[in-house]
Amino acid sequence: MPSKSYGRFIRNLETVTRLQDSYDIIRTHRGSRGKGAFDHITRSAVLFLVSAFEVYIEEVTYECCELNITLARNADRLPHGVRSAINTYVGKKGSSITPISLCDEGWRDVYKQMTQSVIEDFNTPKVRQIKGLFSNHIGTTDSLIDGITNIDRLDDFVRFRGEITHRVKAASYVKIEKVVEGKELIAGLVMDIDRMLLDYLRSTYPDKRAPWNNTY
Repeated sequence: MPSKSYGRFIRNLETVTRLQDSYDIIRTHRGSRGKGAFDHITRSAVLFLVSAFEVYIEEVTYECCELNITLARNADRLPHGVRSAINTYVGKKGSSITPISLCDEGWRDVYKQMTQSVIEDFNTPKVRQIKGLFSNHIGTTDSLIDGITNIDRLDDFVRFRGEITHRVKAASYVKIEKVVEGKELIAGLVMDIDRMLLDYLRSTYPDKRAPWNNTY
């Protein structure tokens, strides 16, 4: 099976599907092909879709944090980006964590604490933010994310969510086609990100068993 985070994303995606079904039922009941008063359903679907993606990014980051700890076993085997982020986190001005906290098994707790702290403040799942999050807390490179199909379309869709959120209503009517298109985009991105992370962990720890299966 794929990552645990992917499984939760698929379950969350069912809410978007139910919103689509509700839209179809109302349209059929009204017997109208016009816009009607269905905008609240399509807008809700877009909001929930991006939220589901954001939750996936957060959860898979922490899942990979725990996998890095399990697979590396020793802090010296952690990816360079993660080790660098931990050192920066410990040395940050005002931090209550001291270098000695990294001794023995202490680095595990520091790594988890650092990752959880950043995840709690993560709220805009655009490409640049994902690159920073993954680089520092999983260890991936920007090029791995750049290689994901349709990743260049993500920011526009996230901005569209922001337009709905900040204006309460988008500048134009949100058609059901926009929901279908967005659902296909986000679902595809999540699957490809999950596969990328699987390949990354396999190559980082070639002597270890793969953390999950490529069964999407």
